[in-house]
Amino acid sequence: MGAGRKILVVEDEPVVALSIKYTLQQWKFDAGVVASGEEALEYVAREQPDVLLMDIRLKGSLDGVDTATQLSAGTYRPVIFLTAFADSEMVERIKNIPGYAGYLTKPFDNAELKAMIDRALKKK
Repeated sequence: MGAGRKILVVEDEPVVALSIKYTLQQWKFDAGVVASGEEALEYVAREQPDVLLMDIRLKGSLDGVDTATQLSAGTYRPVIFLTAFADSEMVERIKNIPGYAGYLTKPFDNAELKAMIDRALKKK
């Protein structure tokens, strides 16, 4: 399934982050977890993940959109946004990011997550 592929989960709620990480590991992905945009920037520079699962609201001074925008200045890397709130303003904001690969509203179905990750990996 995901053997050899790295996915970074950027999520500031520890229970949610660990649940997603566990699911990714069940699918044989190498999954990392960070809680802030600043940590995500460092992790991406060091580990070069294939896909990012990015919460919109994060700890620290960068939100998920700001973090993804900074990351898109480098190599193309698909970003799937995870959010509890999907208003039209937020959706328009994330769709303009070069790495945008979609979004899921929490709580989301694992089958939807897997399908979105598979599509993002094919695009990459």
